Amino acid sequence: GWKREGPEGFRLIVATVATTVWATTLAVDAADLRLSRSAVTIAEALRYAAWLLAVIALARPVTSSAMQRCARLYAVAFPLVAVLVAVLAAAGYDAGMGDALLIRGALVGALLGLVLLEQVYRNASGSARVAVSPLVLGVGGLFAYDLFLYSQAELLRGLSPVAWEARGYVNALFVPFLAIAARRNPHWSLDVFVSR
Repeated sequence: GWKREGPEGFRLIVATVATTVWATTLAVDAADLRLSRSAVTIAEALRYAAWLLAVIALARPVTSSAMQRCARLYAVAFPLVAVLVAVLAAAGYDAGMGDALLIRGALVGALLGLVLLEQVYRNASGSARVAVSPLVLGVGGLFAYDLFLYSQAELLRGLSPVAWEARGYVNALFVPFLAIAARRNPHWSLDVFVSR
């Protein structure tokens, strides 16, 4: 089950719910049901914020306070800016701002997420490393694919339709890792130590 004790488990549940909302938004968008690009950007921003807050909770004992502040600031700012851009787009301002925000905001989120996950894995003790490795593989895989997708979009000045459409399948491939992680660590109390 997904009943967890402490803030780590709760944040993982929130991240899972945010990912479900994100996947539903992208499915509606793919079905050409006239969903605005702003809705996709907001769903993307909320998904990143939720996953980063979940990883911050796990990484708290092993990351610098500056890194945690940076990730928290991003987790608050990206969704707020996405909503602001959506309001501006609805008012008739440049809709291209939304695409730039999506690409650059998600690129930063993917990088932050990978750095935090690396800190969690590197500083976990042997037994905790076994428990946390499926989570690192699952969430790290999501972030790694997004890093590929959005860095390619930044270089090519636009999202690749093929890479964008493959994203749902790639995300589905990492779901079993998250399920294994939830099963292996029912209380999310990682035995971590601070590296010298």
